[in-house]
Amino acid sequence: MKNLRLATLVVALLLPSLARAQGSQKAATQVRHLLDSLELRLKTNYVFPDKATFISKHLRSQVKKHTYASLAKEPEKLAVQIQADIYTAHRDPHMAVEYNPALAQRIQRSDQESEEETLQFAQWEKDNNFMFKKVELLPGNIGYFPFTIFVGQVKEAKPIIASALGFLANSSAIIIDLRENNGGQPEMVSQLESYFFKEKTRMNSVVTRANQDRGSTRVRTETNAKEFARVVLPNRPGPATAAIAP
Repeated sequence: MKNLRLATLVVALLLPSLARAQGSQKAATQVRHLLDSLELRLKTNYVFPDKATFISKHLRSQVKKHTYASLAKEPEKLAVQIQADIYTAHRDPHMAVEYNPALAQRIQRSDQESEEETLQFAQWEKDNNFMFKKVELLPGNIGYFPFTIFVGQVKEAKPIIASALGFLANSSAIIIDLRENNGGQPEMVSQLESYFFKEKTRMNSVVTRANQDRGSTRVRTETNAKEFARVVLPNRPGPATAAIAP
């Protein structure tokens, strides 16, 4: 599960004691500590510093309006409200807020998954066909290829990808639907992109706010890349939607 979290910013509510807070004053204090923690993480890690500041200011304005006062003892509802307020300030579908004491404890113990957890998640990906659920040929000879996660097991998923895109090889255009996609591993993104480029092409740069590390991803090429030579990726709101045409 760590692999999935690498591409999705998850802000866990790290105060499970919030649910056990006694008295409104203590609960209010816990909420303030929670927002302080959230603000620090945004300031330190979020890739858009100006947006991090804007989100923090909006959350503080909500505190002044006593928006969270009635939710201090209901952490699940509090998480939902905070996420809604974050999205009001800046909608980033890769950012989520959840009340998850088990995850919080695991993060506090170690950032590393156990071998058992890694194996379980790998099996879950396989059991779900590496998140490739269907492929269709729509009226007008339009291919349709949706999936929800870029999993990390590229080698294991390659035969499935090849079969799916082979089925669409004679379509006039292909729609790759990522509207419900929650992100994932750049290696899988590169693997999918490789079917649409004849030559290695730089696709993106990766910047980590914490240490300003930079990296880049270049797509590899597959022997059948010529079948999907020309690609159009329109910008749209929401997680991601790609329309790909020859």
